[in-house]
Amino acid sequence: MNKIVVFREVEKMALSHLESMVLFGESDLVSDGKEVYDLVFHAKRTYPYSTRGEASIIMPVLNLRSGDRDEIVKKVYNAYSSHPDFTRYAVAGTSLKFCEVIPGDYGKNIVIAKARPVSKREFLNLSKKESPELARHVMEKIRVIDRNYHAAS
Repeated sequence: MNKIVVFREVEKMALSHLESMVLFGESDLVSDGKEVYDLVFHAKRTYPYSTRGEASIIMPVLNLRSGDRDEIVKKVYNAYSSHPDFTRYAVAGTSLKFCEVIPGDYGKNIVIAKARPVSKREFLNLSKKESPELARHVMEKIRVIDRNYHAAS
């Protein structure tokens, strides 16, 4: 699992513990010259399948009041068993953690990572200066997800 950058606004929505929250992002989108990061840039309540394919990362948010590793693993494993088409999950407890289910020879391994939160405005302003294509790409992805989300509602 790559390291993850998440917009603070998205993190706040995920930590609100609303039911049926889904996060959207793109894999391998941001680089600092040393490492490549995934960017989680949008959140919606419920998951309309018409948005499938609009983002390379689509992960349900699992609500959990405590952040105990064993509880996280159990919750992610149960969710994955019910919905094996999702291999990545966000777990909202006292903080937001990201999990990936990695099938292996001896079962499933669940990797847990924290994200680096950034302000959406700061990220997009910096991107517009350093990589205008990146800022346009992220904003277009958000527009397409919103358009498809409303069309499915």
